[in-house]
Amino acid sequence: MSSSGFDFANSDASSSGVYLVAHEDLAPIDAAASDAGWLVRTLDLRSCADKSSLLRRIAKALDIPDSWGSTWDALAFCLRDFTWLPARGYVFLFDHADDLRDAAKADFKHLLDVFDEAGFSWAERAVPFWAFFAMSDAAFDEMHD
Repeated sequence: MSSSGFDFANSDASSSGVYLVAHEDLAPIDAAASDAGWLVRTLDLRSCADKSSLLRRIAKALDIPDSWGSTWDALAFCLRDFTWLPARGYVFLFDHADDLRDAAKADFKHLLDVFDEAGFSWAERAVPFWAFFAMSDAAFDEMHD
């Protein structure tokens, strides 16, 4: 078990999906997932205010082939494929996720849904796939109000 509370070395794909975490959790999650041999990608969403910017950042961080299409459906397809990015497990760390949530709530929700659906798809193939969205304490409080 890492200091983040996630045990990547012994986890199975059944826990794949989307998790909301505090900013300070990202570094220990990154270290634990890297130590377990998983592919880790960090995406900084600082000042990300719209779908277009978001999809560009994701494409760059995941080395998505240029022909991918830049749509929600294309992203969903790419997240279920990864023939160009093979790994025994995947961890995606979204820093400053609350910036996107504050600027574009519908896009933020859609992003969570797309990554959650991809997590289910990978879990069916017994491949761990986790997306961690770091948010401020204030953002957590707003989401629970």
